[in-house]
Amino acid sequence: MVALLLAASLAASLLSLQCFALLEEELVTFQGISSSATGPGLDIADAALIYDQDDFKGVQIAVQSLWRDLDQITGHGNRQLAAVTAVNASIPGNLGAAIIVGSVNSSLIRQITSSGALSLTDIEGRWESFKTSVVQNPLPGVDNALVIAGSDKRGTIFGVYTLSEQCGQSPYHWFADVPAQRHTHIYALPKTTVHGEPSVRYRGLFINDEEPALNQWWARRHNATRWPLDREFYAHVFDLLLRLRANFLWPAMWKSFTPPPGNIFFTDDPGNQQLADDYGIVISTAHHEPMQRATNEWDEVRLGPWDWSRNRDNITRFMDEGVRRAGKNESYFTIGMRGLGDEAANTANAIEMLKDVFRVQRGIIKKYHGSEDAVNQVWTLYKEVAAYYDAGLDPPEDVTLLFPDDNQGNVYRLPTGNETRRKGGSGVYFHLEYVGLPRSYKWANTNNLSKILKELHQSYLRGADRIFVVNVGDIKPMELPFNLAMDLAWDASKLDSPAKIPHYLERYATREFGADSAPEIAAILLEHSHLVGMRRYEFVTPDTFSVLTTTRPSESSTAGSV
Repeated sequence: MVALLLAASLAASLLSLQCFALLEEELVTFQGISSSATGPGLDIADAALIYDQDDFKGVQIAVQSLWRDLDQITGHGNRQLAAVTAVNASIPGNLGAAIIVGSVNSSLIRQITSSGALSLTDIEGRWESFKTSVVQNPLPGVDNALVIAGSDKRGTIFGVYTLSEQCGQSPYHWFADVPAQRHTHIYALPKTTVHGEPSVRYRGLFINDEEPALNQWWARRHNATRWPLDREFYAHVFDLLLRLRANFLWPAMWKSFTPPPGNIFFTDDPGNQQLADDYGIVISTAHHEPMQRATNEWDEVRLGPWDWSRNRDNITRFMDEGVRRAGKNESYFTIGMRGLGDEAANTANAIEMLKDVFRVQRGIIKKYHGSEDAVNQVWTLYKEVAAYYDAGLDPPEDVTLLFPDDNQGNVYRLPTGNETRRKGGSGVYFHLEYVGLPRSYKWANTNNLSKILKELHQSYLRGADRIFVVNVGDIKPMELPFNLAMDLAWDASKLDSPAKIPHYLERYATREFGADSAPEIAAILLEHSHLVGMRRYEFVTPDTFSVLTTTRPSESSTAGSV
């Protein structure tokens, strides 16, 4: 342990002079660059931020966030934020140094590429990719600039937040109150970098079992006993996801009787869905909530039983409204039908019922979007649903199959044979917390990092690379394992072995706690991961370590280990 701490201490002393990049190629440094070609280097600590006012709303939100982040990091509050509204528009004054942000088709970026100052052929047409480059005289009035160009909306956003993270702002700046790491000078490295495409196309979280912790915490922030998870709340969730280069959400959906019916993303704040689309987050719904409707929206007193055989027309109208309400917002429609409250459907012949459900749901999608396969659709093979699939129920080729773990972090089924060639692909639904039999685990992070890496990387290698959705419960205290899962989903080649976890933890601890404390914290996190890998706290019973109940205590302590 002493040797580990000494080695980590040396690594941290080196990291303190570098940016806070966990896995991405470094864009900045905090020491001046000495070069006859570049002089001391481009210092962006006080650089103006320039973006295209006609660019995606999410890009504008990200640039404004970067503007605030840099104020916190540098302590300087006088940098200029300039919105360019048309091609060849004049830049206000002589800005000298700047950070220029835009998507490949924005007029601002096209103006730079048309001059020959920057080529974007290596990211054009790619999914969620971005390129950075230090460019001299990119625009009139700008002597030197760090240009961040994205292949699409989210590619551009990821480029902005990658820079913010490397400058010193943690993705958990709000959810975990991580202070910005202060720097007087931030130098853009004189090079060009290309990032993306991501290993997994859709990557995100499921807020689940949020009562009482998350719900009550949010209510108390508003001096209330109940407060809806509204745009104010979800803006922080979307910000976190994008800073982790994630893009996908199953919103909170806990049922409640104080007051009823519980959390409903779509109606608790009618602006939630549009806000998600503005930010660039793809909204889906949990495995038992079809067609962009929350289970809590179903009123049995008014609408009758949730039973396809007895109430088909009302259920069809209910689903129809979900698709109509979603409009053109980027969505991933859950199809199929289970019972209310995460239970099996109450039917004598579930397979025949689901065939009819699929036909109706696809008809609704065609009604609003022009064809049955016009929008993304997912069917989660969770609990009893997996048996229907194994018995021969096969959804259309464009539907994504989502394979779950066993609620304990063991992915027990992955695509084989023709499943790997499905147009809709396949993905993984993975638990970092669980409430249910045989034991719940929720109040503490009891997830072994090596196991997470092994299960998710194996899933990726086997072709389950369309969706990674991670059940994080209340979000806290799952920051570290969720961070690992999203980093792996972004670039699986960077986390392809458990041997890389110690170095990953050093970088993580440096980003969250600073270089001075990072060595000891990284060692503690690694030891904690080893210990919970032997046995979760929740699986410890009074006789787990008792020498009176077994002649082989080691077997007792690891029995049921997950």
